[in-house]
Amino acid sequence: MTSYDETQISISWNVPLSNGGGLITSYKVYRYLTENTISSASLIYTATSITFDYQDTTVVKGGTYIYFVTALNADGGEGENSFSV
Repeated sequence: MTSYDETQISISWNVPLSNGGGLITSYKVYRYLTENTISSASLIYTATSITFDYQDTTVVKGGTYIYFVTALNADGGEGENSFSV
């Protein structure tokens, strides 16, 4: 889920359906900033295993942003990204 105003974008996510066999230890939030083309994603936040939201207050009015979240489990693996816009 994503919501926004001119100064921030709020995103939230749910616990993934599969934890890959280990306890989820954290989540990573990545962001693409698109101008003319999509560049590589940047890690912008690492959340605890009990945090399910993030407010990006570094947005610029008129910018286009794409976010995705991954979960990390106790075995050290990073799951597939959510690729949510």
